[in-house]
This record gives sequence, C-alpha cells and structure tokens, in this order.
Amino acid sequence: MGLCKCRTVTNLFCFDHRKNVCEKCIITDHPQCIVNSYLQWLQDSDFKSECGICKSSLKEGELIRLCCLDLFHLECINAKCNMLPENTPMNKYTCPTCKKAIIPSENVTSPLASIIRVKLADSKWAKPFLPKKPTTTDNSNNMPIMDVNLSNIQNASFTVNTYDNTDVLPTHGLTKPQIYGIRDGDEDKYGTKKNETNLLKEFISAINTHQRFYKKKILYGLIVFIIIFTFLSIISYLIPSNAENDINEKM
Repeated sequence: MGLCKCRTVTNLFCFDHRKNVCEKCIITDHPQCIVNSYLQWLQDSDFKSECGICKSSLKEGELIRLCCLDLFHLECINAKCNMLPENTPMNKYTCPTCKKAIIPSENVTSPLASIIRVKLADSKWAKPFLPKKPTTTDNSNNMPIMDVNLSNIQNASFTVNTYDNTDVLPTHGLTKPQIYGIRDGDEDKYGTKKNETNLLKEFISAINTHQRFYKKKILYGLIVFIIIFTFLSIISYLIPSNAENDINEKM
C-alpha cells in the first residue's frame, strides 16, 4: 500500500513514473502510462510501453485502459472484437493479455469503468452490452394547457381560469396546499413563554425608568433646597448687622 499525491491510499503503481497512483489520478495524470499493482512492480519491474495487440507505441493514437489496467489502442480492441461472431456473449470479449472481461458489468461504478463505457459507446460490437440510455417521450401534446391568473394568487391558493380541453384534470397528482395558520401545541407553548418573558422585561424596564425619574426629582429638589437655605442664611446674617449699625448711629 502507498499514498498517491492526492493523499489517497492505494496499491496501484505507475511503472513509468515509479510512484503510487490512485484510479482517479491514473485517468487524469497517467493516461499513457503502464500501471499495475505495487506487488507486481516488486516482482517484475520490466515493462514495455507498447500496445499488447499491435505492439506499437502507446504514445500515439487513442487509448483505452480496461478494468484490469491493461492499456491498448481503442482501434485495436475494436478490430479484434469485430472479428468475433455477432452472437458472441459478453463474457467472451476478453482482454488479450489477462483474459478478463473488456466490458465492465453494470454493478461496477468505478471512474475507470465509466470511461470504458463512454469510449465503447460507438462500437457496434459493444452496444448490445452497454447500459441503455433512457428515452425521453414528448408528452406535450397530451398535457392540458392551463392559463393561471397570477393576480388572483392569495394566501397560498391558486385559481385556474381556463383549460384548452374539456377533460377534468385528475386531482390525485396535486399536492395539498399547506395551512399556515395552525400551530401545534409545542409551538404555541414556546410562543407563550416568549411573550411572558417579553412582558417581564418590559415591566422591569418601566420600573427602572420610573426609579431614574424619581431619583432625578429628588436630586433637583435637594439642589433647590440647598440654594434656598444658603440664600436665607446670607440674608439672616446681613439683616442683624444693619440693625445694630442703625442703633449705634442714633445713640
């Protein structure tokens, strides 16, 4: 086991670059490289970068890598398989090197298997064994056309004005409109608690406001009292002094 450059644990090994590679990186970064298991590399590190059918270089032409990791020219694989009878079963179309199946079974969903199916999609011999593409049928002519008046949409309800045909639409396919005005017990319970908490906060805030108001009034009153008391003290101090001066002058 080794670690690919993408930090994926893998037992695959690129013979050309002499490093571990995962299946995704084989497709993106090593499309023309000889790849096998790391154990196979330890047993025999000799390899030839050539097609196993035509023996020519793998650096030219379109290639196809089978699930067994053997690499061939796509043209060579098609030519070899076209030589077999048309009634040949799928398991008889095998890799020329290891004799494993060329076309992956439907339950194989690896990235490499997906690439193989795409490359063989135009091959006559492979079409009967490849997954059938879903056919889309045009049902636009059979569906009634509805003219919906958007201005009448209120409170999550809708109104259908006209139909192009006289048939009544089936109602089992329509979803029921949601009722937004009903809340369950839990929601009502939490809503009541939330309202009580808000009322308590407002009451405390009102008390604090009144307390601050009364404190200000007391403070202002105390200041006025001190001013008046000081003024009266000054007057009381000055008046007797003036009276004594008048008596002394008369004498």
